[in-house]
Amino acid sequence: MHIHFVPTENVGTKQKKDTTNDKKFGVKFGVKFGVNQEKILSLIENTPTITVSEMAEILGISERAIEKNLAKFKDMSVLTRIGSDKTGSWKINEQKKRLKD
Repeated sequence: MHIHFVPTENVGTKQKKDTTNDKKFGVKFGVKFGVNQEKILSLIENTPTITVSEMAEILGISERAIEKNLAKFKDMSVLTRIGSDKTGSWKINEQKKRLKD
């Protein structure tokens, strides 16, 4: 028999999640980004010279997943790489470029 203990102090109360920074970039660009995509953009905003390896280690996801997301961001004109692969940095564009009709 399994008995599950539920503390009576917090029964029926919901903890509020801090959503002040959630989906910050998705709103800015008018698209829905996933959690990891938001985290990647946040890391780049805080440290523009961050490497793929560093992002992968911090977020606990593969380097390939980071690379795929960066490619999507470039295709959407959300990110631009300035300089070389080795010594360059990332720039988050001000707003999404509109596609020509």
